[in-house]
Amino acid sequence: MTSPWSSRFGEDLLGSGGIDPVDDPGSDEMAGIGDRVLGGPPGDTAGAGHGLPVNSERVAGQVSGPMDDGTGDNPFDLDLAGSGALADGDPPGVLGPVGVDSVDDIAPDDAGALLELGGETRRDHESEHSEEEQSAHPAESTGGIPRTFKWLLGIGALVVVGVLAFALFEPVQVLPRLRVAPGFALVDQTGQPLTSEDGKGAVTLYAFSPVEDCGAECAEMAATLQEVGRRVDESVDLGDAPFRMVTIALDSADPAELARAAAGSGADGTDWVWAGGDEAQLRDAVGGGFRVYYDTTGPVTEFDPVFVIVDGAGLIRGEYRYATLASDADRLTRHISLLGNELRNSKGAASLVYEAAHILLCYP
Repeated sequence: MTSPWSSRFGEDLLGSGGIDPVDDPGSDEMAGIGDRVLGGPPGDTAGAGHGLPVNSERVAGQVSGPMDDGTGDNPFDLDLAGSGALADGDPPGVLGPVGVDSVDDIAPDDAGALLELGGETRRDHESEHSEEEQSAHPAESTGGIPRTFKWLLGIGALVVVGVLAFALFEPVQVLPRLRVAPGFALVDQTGQPLTSEDGKGAVTLYAFSPVEDCGAECAEMAATLQEVGRRVDESVDLGDAPFRMVTIALDSADPAELARAAAGSGADGTDWVWAGGDEAQLRDAVGGGFRVYYDTTGPVTEFDPVFVIVDGAGLIRGEYRYATLASDADRLTRHISLLGNELRNSKGAASLVYEAAHILLCYP
């Protein structure tokens, strides 16, 4: 049996019992409609539209008989909010301000207000979903690339640019680390032992020559060492590292012969000394370690006039075997100065710059 209080606008009958007096309607008010959607029977306050009065002019004379069942003559001609009259078959909608009198302090211009569902509006739900989606998908909120990855790309680009600029402009130049210098135990011009350990912490320039006068070639080597010693002493800053020069004799271990050769070349026996050894010692140190060729079949008449720079850590930093446009004295002095810059400045954070120069082969 269909309840007299149910109404779906065209699908069931609404009798006169569906209208219940509400608060003693006045002359311009009609009794409210009790409905399961808009409001229940009198006394039921669960409905959203309980007790909504109907425009009496719209339904005057229509409530005495049964309502139409959807055949086209539905007289319930209420305005919907934002639309025209309700026609047969139209779904129920929100009553417009024309057919609604003020109820519970709702003014006619409040008809379009959003209905809150469970205390939250649809806009609130959309805002929460939007924030949750952004937090769950941070990559999408930043254009598809995570912010951390963008930072890494930026840092990588700066590193690449810095490396390229460093390689092109070479703000710092260094001498290469060629290899470890050989160990040796020789004797000097005073008869005292001279070993490779004596050069620890110092910058040493090595030269190789027979004790006997070998003509213009030996004289040129001696002149070069004299010039380098003088210029380094006057203009090159090696920091705490002392500078020393050693000429290794290729054919003698006699201190007297070494002293005579030293005097002839201008070596003072302190900053510049001569040293020698037996055949096996010289072969290992000179031929094998320093890789200097000399004739061992008899008196040394053939040899390579080589200069070698060794740093205080025992690393060979320069080998000079061939003539260039610059004189040997100029090249040696300039390169020893570069080594001095590295020894003085490659400390703390600045050491990273010099290590980068080695990695990028920033050599003179």
